[in-house]
Amino acid sequence: MNKALIQSLVKLTALRETNELRCFLINEIRNLPVVSEVSFVQQKRGRALSRPQNGEEYEYLYYRVNDDGSIEETPSDKLHELLDTIDEPSLTENNGSTSFYPITIDNNTKEFVIFKLSKLSKPLSFFFDSFFHVYKNHTELLLAAEVDELTGLQNRKAFDRVCNRLFNPEVLSDGITIANSKTCFAMIDLDHFKQVNDEFGHLYGDEVLLLFAQLMNREFRTSDFLFRYGGEEFAVILTDANPDTAYKALERFRKAAESFNYPQVGRKTMSIGYTLADVTTNAPLTIDQADQALYYSKGNGRNQTNFFQHLVDTGKIKTKESEPVLFF
Repeated sequence: MNKALIQSLVKLTALRETNELRCFLINEIRNLPVVSEVSFVQQKRGRALSRPQNGEEYEYLYYRVNDDGSIEETPSDKLHELLDTIDEPSLTENNGSTSFYPITIDNNTKEFVIFKLSKLSKPLSFFFDSFFHVYKNHTELLLAAEVDELTGLQNRKAFDRVCNRLFNPEVLSDGITIANSKTCFAMIDLDHFKQVNDEFGHLYGDEVLLLFAQLMNREFRTSDFLFRYGGEEFAVILTDANPDTAYKALERFRKAAESFNYPQVGRKTMSIGYTLADVTTNAPLTIDQADQALYYSKGNGRNQTNFFQHLVDTGKIKTKESEPVLFF
């Protein structure tokens, strides 16, 4: 068991993406001869705006391991109340009971591995405790490396990873795929942000960026991906959103941010450009399209939201031939 544990930990700590880490965890537990009926549930606190919509404080992601080793998403509302009562590992030999192992990732996220055990021993309990603790620690390290220290949003490294997943629908990708649903990509830029730093200093500039990020977390869904792209520029991937619903969400955010009073600085506006991401495009082209729409917004009065395809259709901007660019 010690040899098996060491081998598993070596493989686990070699992984560099949280979704791969999650799949590895599930498969390693399933491959134990005394384990069957493996499921995984992630319980994540929803952003403020999403809570009134579904009446729940948390959102859930479910994975179940099939007999052939494949992993599928299988929602199960009946587990909600049960998960709230599980704070400590509960390992039970198969007498009709289910074993649970909760893993607290951070203040907003808890994960549960659920399975049946035909036999339980002290070495096996040691294996579970060690393996799950290293998984938790490694997950925290990976997540910390993808968080912008100032705003708490995902950083450029996370942006590159998600874009790779977004345009590779064959890979399990944290619930985002452009093969089965509409996805929109937006670039957001704070208007005249340099004036804030010049007039009030970088300390107030940082506070504006932090409060702006908090507004993003409040206004967008948990299923949307929020990034600090660089400086005063931000990016949003809106999942399961067609251009009309994306426009409504982006405009709601723009108006909420426009009416917000930043301490000492007052009100600040922003410009937004967005585009539709689908299987006919790639990451560099999608980013370029959103950028073109953003620059149109900034060059035509600022404080507005523009959709790339609409700008092209109305002749306000012309498409350009893009040479291949390697972003990732």
